[in-house]
Amino acid sequence: MDACSYLYRVESQFEDYANMPAVYLMLGFVHENMTGDKQNAEKYYQEFVNRYPDHERAEEVQHIIDNLHLSDLELIRQFEKQNQEI
Repeated sequence: MDACSYLYRVESQFEDYANMPAVYLMLGFVHENMTGDKQNAEKYYQEFVNRYPDHERAEEVQHIIDNLHLSDLELIRQFEKQNQEI
């Protein structure tokens, strides 16, 4: 059984697991970066933000969601624009 299978199992069978925020974050990360499935990545990142809006990483995860579907060129332009505003 691979790591994702364990994470899916934890998600579905152990809703009160103390480290559930990390489970959602890792599932989002794996889908985004290892499988390239941005739709499922967004699903798990959004679940993180919805369930744990006061978590110390919630703002970071929201930024990931906001930038998830941007191309590399769009990200570069966004960073350049932010640097000009500073």
